[in-house]
Amino acid sequence: MILKISTIALFAINFLYSSEALACSACFFGSPKDQSNIALRAGVILLMAVLLCVLGGFITFFLGLKRRTKLRQLS
Repeated sequence: MILKISTIALFAINFLYSSEALACSACFFGSPKDQSNIALRAGVILLMAVLLCVLGGFITFFLGLKRRTKLRQLS
């Protein structure tokens, strides 16, 4: 019960003070054409691409395990 109340309180505080957490200082105060913001955007895109590759590898691995299990069950 205490965990539920504290979770609700945490979400309420987050909702009330969320305007400060909308953007980092580089994105909020900086110019979109600034070199640091361009590099920051490129870094985020690169990290997302790496994440997609890693997740794709996991999916491929588990689908391969599923296929091998089916082949062993058939033989």
